[in-house]
Amino acid sequence: MHRTLSRLPFLTGRTLLGSALGRAAVRALHGSTLRPRSLLVLRLDGIGDYVLFRNFLAVLRRSARYGKHQITLCGNVLWRDLAEALDADAVDRFEWIDPGAFQRSLASRWDILGRLSALGAETILQPRQSREAALEDALVSFLRGATTIGSAGDTHNLSPRQKAAGDELYTRLIAPAPGAVFEFEINRSFFEGLLDEDLSHVLPRIDREPLAPLARPARPYAVLVPGAAEPRRRWSPQHFADVADFLLASTDLDLVICGGPEDRPLGERIAAGRASTRVDDRTGRATLRELAALISSARILVANDTGAVHIAAASGTTTLCLSNGNHYGRFTEYPRHLATCVTTIYPPVVEHLRGQPSVLIGKYSRGSFEDIATISSERVISVLRSMV
Repeated sequence: MHRTLSRLPFLTGRTLLGSALGRAAVRALHGSTLRPRSLLVLRLDGIGDYVLFRNFLAVLRRSARYGKHQITLCGNVLWRDLAEALDADAVDRFEWIDPGAFQRSLASRWDILGRLSALGAETILQPRQSREAALEDALVSFLRGATTIGSAGDTHNLSPRQKAAGDELYTRLIAPAPGAVFEFEINRSFFEGLLDEDLSHVLPRIDREPLAPLARPARPYAVLVPGAAEPRRRWSPQHFADVADFLLASTDLDLVICGGPEDRPLGERIAAGRASTRVDDRTGRATLRELAALISSARILVANDTGAVHIAAASGTTTLCLSNGNHYGRFTEYPRHLATCVTTIYPPVVEHLRGQPSVLIGKYSRGSFEDIATISSERVISVLRSMV
């Protein structure tokens, strides 16, 4: 298929790659010899996306087609410590990208492109359904393996014109099977098409053994995760504080509050005024691997619709997820055959349509702006009473 860097202005124009020096360097890097039986897997999206994809790395390692390949996973640095703990047996080498830095910084971009080009990957695999022109498609255009296999994808992160241009970069595109809506099923469909195998036995699972050495509280505990990437998906810290009060008063559970550095103010508001002997605020202080260890051994997780919910589902931890309906069908709610431990509560306007999943998918599969604050503390606590 015809490929051209000029279709991806992210790599041209006023950047180093658009200069005479840059073009010469590109030619030199592209002149690298491709290495037989070498496979580069690109997966650059978020934590939850990784959790819903990672079990297929072991499938690749066991497969007749790629089992003897040198497999490199190029992933999002956000989930580096967890992937290196869980997936070292399935992957020969890891390469890490900060997607934001990759798009903002020429130095970062040039370093990453040089490292990946030096691999000389014969086959490049890009399984992400909602790929991006300035990430996955740009990398595939630059690296040019002998075989480039990608998801036929959607236009969630691409305009129709960008998608058409990006499609030309791949020697093979794999479309999801009819009815594959939830993200894990989309991934399953991709790898079944890739390997021509029945993978119905594969489920989202996290092995607790690599997480075992990490310290957990001595007493039974619940985990609260009050953060979310977008404010519209974030239940208020006051509501989480109401849940904390209920758990402390009505159960024997201690509480661990978790989140990233940006969630520190949320954790502080929830922990304020509550007994420090029973409330441990770890927002901004726990790595992702530590978070996974805490979730995997918790009695219950209460969280917004974030990667924490997918870690809990894969660990079998009882979970109450609070969602405004964002990406309904694709990331919530969990199909029963994948996980029975996750209960999701939505705003009343979404709950009203809960018996009509096709309507909800049509309305919210690309996002939701329903007000998550309309989920009341009383409603959440009433559901929690039957769970703890």
